Amino acid sequence: MLLPYYLWWLCPTTTDPCPNDINSLDDSLELFGGIARSGWFVTSLLILVFTKGSVLEEELKHDSESLRNWAKARSNVPDYDGETYADACKYIENLFRDLIKDRNRPFCLQYMCTVDATTIHEKCTAVLAEIIQHHKSYPPAS
Repeated sequence: MLLPYYLWWLCPTTTDPCPNDINSLDDSLELFGGIARSGWFVTSLLILVFTKGSVLEEELKHDSESLRNWAKARSNVPDYDGETYADACKYIENLFRDLIKDRNRPFCLQYMCTVDATTIHEKCTAVLAEIIQHHKSYPPAS
C-alpha cells in the first residue's frame, strides 16, 4: 500500500551540528531525498515544515556568510547568492524541491516559529488543509 502523505519537520540551519559533527541541513536533505525517491511515497503528498525559522534568521544575523560558506563547501548544491532571511528560506526550499524529480508531484511547504502558539496553530491548520485536499484526490488516477 502506498502512503497518501509524508510529513517532515526540520530546523533549516547550517551551523547546528548534530551528534558526530553531522550538519543538520545536510542530514535533512539526505533523508528527505531518500524519502522523495522511495517507492512507498511515489504518489504521496510531501509536506515539509521548517521549524525554528528564527534560529536560521539569528544565524544569518550573526554570520551572514554561514549559508554561503555551507553552499561553497558542497559540490552538489548551487552557490547561494542571497542577502536576506527570505532569500535564505527560498534557497533552502529550492534545495528540497530539487530532490523531488517529478515537478507535478504534490508538495507542501510551511514555515513556522515553534515558540509562537498562534503561528503553530495557523501552520498546522494549513498543513491539515493540504492533507485533506490531497486525500480527496487519493488514490491518483492511473
